[in-house]
Amino acid sequence: MAVTIAMRWPAGGESFWLDELHSAWVVSDDFGSTSDRAADGNQTTGYFHSLWIWKNLVTLAGLDRVFGFEWAMRLSSVIANAFAALVLLVGVAKSSRSLVGGTVAALMLACDRNAIFFGGELRSYAVIMLASAVSVFAFMRSIGRMDLLLDADGGAGNEQGPHDDEVDRATRWRLILLFSVCVGALIHPTSLGTLGLLFPTVFVLSIRTGRFRLGAGDVTGVIVGLVTLGLLAMSSLPHSWQRRDLWRAFGRATDLSQWWFAWDWWSLLIFPAIVVAMISAACLLIDWSRGLNQEIHDERIGPVGGCVRGRLWMGSVPGAIGTLATAIFFAASYLDWVPLWHRRYFIAALPLLAWTTGEFAGHCQQALRQITLRWGGKGSGIVRRHGTGLVVLLIFVGGLLFHQGVLSTIVAGRFPMQLRGEAWRQAVQRVNSQRDHGDHVWLDSGLIEASVLSAPPDRWPQEYDRIWEYLQFPVRGPYRIDGVKLVSPNADSAWLKRLVDGLPTGQSRVWLVTRSHPTSVALLLKRLRVARECDVVWQTKLRPAVLQINFPSTQPDPKSEARTR
Repeated sequence: MAVTIAMRWPAGGESFWLDELHSAWVVSDDFGSTSDRAADGNQTTGYFHSLWIWKNLVTLAGLDRVFGFEWAMRLSSVIANAFAALVLLVGVAKSSRSLVGGTVAALMLACDRNAIFFGGELRSYAVIMLASAVSVFAFMRSIGRMDLLLDADGGAGNEQGPHDDEVDRATRWRLILLFSVCVGALIHPTSLGTLGLLFPTVFVLSIRTGRFRLGAGDVTGVIVGLVTLGLLAMSSLPHSWQRRDLWRAFGRATDLSQWWFAWDWWSLLIFPAIVVAMISAACLLIDWSRGLNQEIHDERIGPVGGCVRGRLWMGSVPGAIGTLATAIFFAASYLDWVPLWHRRYFIAALPLLAWTTGEFAGHCQQALRQITLRWGGKGSGIVRRHGTGLVVLLIFVGGLLFHQGVLSTIVAGRFPMQLRGEAWRQAVQRVNSQRDHGDHVWLDSGLIEASVLSAPPDRWPQEYDRIWEYLQFPVRGPYRIDGVKLVSPNADSAWLKRLVDGLPTGQSRVWLVTRSHPTSVALLLKRLRVARECDVVWQTKLRPAVLQINFPSTQPDPKSEARTR
């Protein structure tokens, strides 16, 4: 948990970016407004109710004054991400019977760049990763020691089957699995695309091994599932689904190579699989060359290959599900079914991938220990136990840090940070500090919903429609500017003319806060000059940029009039 927090701490005070500003705006006023504001941003409300409580707690405790408002609010996500890493540590350690394996899984989630980005921002994705970690923990506990129930050929290895208490435990864990998946669905419905795959898998494996038995717990699970579906039907999800074409601006897959860059496949699965394959080959070679099955008399020493083969296939299941879920989201977007190609939609897959990485590490540590036990005999047990674990830890975690450039960043004397790169706080501060009485402020937020401005004003929604408040949320929350009017590079010409005509006829100044690309901003300025001449000073060229637009007076010069007379 300490590593998870430490990796997210340096960027915690960065200015909120656009998506985070929506979260901050949702909880900026009274509790009753959170549901409507969350729905305005195509979000369900459960997370924001909790965030509203968190915001008031940190304000009451004064944490916003100690750490800054940004860090105090993001701390909710960091804590959730730290608990997700803790769940992986405990779960993988139990599943692989290796503390090293659990540590590797937790460190993968703590140090992966995508986990740092989504696990440290003021959005619901850190909670989704926690729900995913709990789900995969319950999933693995519900299927239990299936390597003891299935033989190598896939048949029943235990004629008596599982005991009744094992079946009861499996039922309870399936219920926990259901609860955690439902929580994830209520927080972010797209998580069902990943976590929902755990259900058919656990039922197939449970039925295959005789661990499935209908009981009161399953009836409770059906009721919980139906209630969850009902709550989703009554949430903003149906409305968001009707507006799904707007997501094409950022959620569309257009190239097959995009799937490869979804995750750091090399560090999370490919490189660990190569290490496992190499150690497996070494184990098989030792078993073959030494004839251990006949020669070993020490009960601590068995065929070393068995350590890798025994539960390796079980540890691969979460990673396979995470890979499949990523492929499903990619295919749904690439085939133009629904534009859902963005990591935020399948972020629940990341803890599943980290779980399998930890399982691989645990198997490698056990196999290396058996190899050293065979070569080293009974001596040096402490060195063997901790030495092999340290080697595996360095290989797996070091491989991730090296491949993602973290080590080179540290060597260069910089702390690795996943920054959002949007300086809304600085932009608002500059405008408020330099704005004079009578100055106007125009906002170009870059929101996809701002496409409404491209239509003629007489076709816009009514003024009382909530969309106008929503489009101003970047400067209606913690970074506030009053008296803002909306603008866009693609705004209808009639609207731009109305904005310009609404300025005083004398010399006037407008502050433009824009998130658009400089090329689009240049187009907007060109269109403004058609309506009225102006000169522009770029106050900042960050994102969002701040421009000072000076409009000269359109009133006739009295001296010129006198000379004319």
